[in-house]
Amino acid sequence: PTVEVLFANKSNNGLAVRHVVNQEGVGGDCFGINELYLALLAGTDPKTLVLNGSNKSDEELEMAIQNGVCINLDALDELDRVNATATRLGREAEIGIRAKLELKALETRFGAAAHGEGSLAEQGRNHKWGMPFEQTAEMVNRAREGMPNLKLKEISYHLGRASNVPDDFAHMVRELIGWCARLR
Repeated sequence: PTVEVLFANKSNNGLAVRHVVNQEGVGGDCFGINELYLALLAGTDPKTLVLNGSNKSDEELEMAIQNGVCINLDALDELDRVNATATRLGREAEIGIRAKLELKALETRFGAAAHGEGSLAEQGRNHKWGMPFEQTAEMVNRAREGMPNLKLKEISYHLGRASNVPDDFAHMVRELIGWCARLR
């Protein structure tokens, strides 16, 4: 009951599919304004949506904030942009942070070469968006200390399609939980 499933809207933007997953209580991972717009158009509860993407436009940020959609941040400069937009709109913005985990336990694990050569750990370091722990901690502190319009909702990592081995995901989750404990 405490798990949220976020359907990858990029895998099928059909309104009928989105409507069915809405009925099942499934949220959505939106990459870009078109996926966000279609999910909202299909009646998805905005509190179950997350806006992802490394190059978010001002229009995307505004749509997400106006509708109460959580925005996953990939870089420190996005924090300032989201804060400025939320302040201008007089709204609270929920944010998440995409972590760039070290995944030392996966240094010798190799999955699909979906993100280049190397182990799962190397692929994550070299080809995935997100921030190392020090930058993540800085973002958390800045948001908590001087940005009252921002509310930290989540921290995430995207292991993605590089592996379908449950143990690989278990290592990722353990490291992510460790980060959360250190941040707390």
